[in-house]
Order: sequence, then C-alpha cells, then structure tokens
Amino acid sequence: MNLPPAGMLFVIIVILLCPLLALALLWSSQKRSGLLLLTVSMAASSIFGLYNHFLVRGSDHVSAQPSSPAGTVFVVTAYLLFLIEALGVSFGLYFLREVVGSRRRKS
Repeated sequence: MNLPPAGMLFVIIVILLCPLLALALLWSSQKRSGLLLLTVSMAASSIFGLYNHFLVRGSDHVSAQPSSPAGTVFVVTAYLLFLIEALGVSFGLYFLREVVGSRRRKS
C-alpha cells in the first residue's frame, strides 16, 4: 500500500495512536473522554478501510488481490477488520449512552 503522506499521517495518528490514548484515558478518571476518543477513532478507521479496501479501485481493493494464500488472507482480514471496527463503533456508542444516562440519573 502506497499511501500519500496525509494518508500515512492519518494511519499513524487515528488508527494507531488514538486507540492507545483512549485506552490510557479509560484507565483514568476520564472514562467518558476515552470512550468518545475510541468511538471516533473506530468510526474514522472504519470509513478509511471501507474507502480504501472496498470503494476505490487500487492495489488495496479486495478485488485487486491475487488468487493466492496471501491474497485470500488480505481479503478475509479486510472484511474482518471492517466488521470489528463497526462493532467497536456500536459498542462505543452504547457505552457512551450508558455513561450519559447514568450521569443524568445521578443529577
């Protein structure tokens, strides 16, 4: 995959660093901020993967992969990664609602 510099910066910040920062926040008193950051990061990662693996024709498109074990692994992991990221967004939204709802009940 040959990403332009802006794409590589996105991968490093949003896909790699944001979830790690979110994890640190979840272990601190900033749980809501951690949940929000993780949910937004998962959503952005999901959109990025959807765009690059399924919508734009290029070397990373699932249909451009060779009929080989490596090509099959790429396609399977592209689908699984999209599924996991979508589940991450769903769980993040669910738990954000729970946090907001519990704060309202305490007030």
